[in-house]
Amino acid sequence: GRYCDQQQQFPAVAHFHTIRVHQPGAKFYTTDYLRAFCDICEYRGSGITNMHGAT
Repeated sequence: GRYCDQQQQFPAVAHFHTIRVHQPGAKFYTTDYLRAFCDICEYRGSGITNMHGAT
C-alpha cells in the first residue's frame, strides 16, 4: 500500500508491504508459529503485520 503522499520528498516510505493474518475458524495460532511468522515478515517484508481476529 501507499504510505506517503509526498513520494518525491520521502522515497524510502513511498511504499511498504504488510501481511494480514486472520484467525482460523475455531482455532488459534501458537506463540511459536506467530514468532516464526513475524521473523519471516521482518526478513522478507517491512516487518509490519495486521492482525485480525474474533473478539
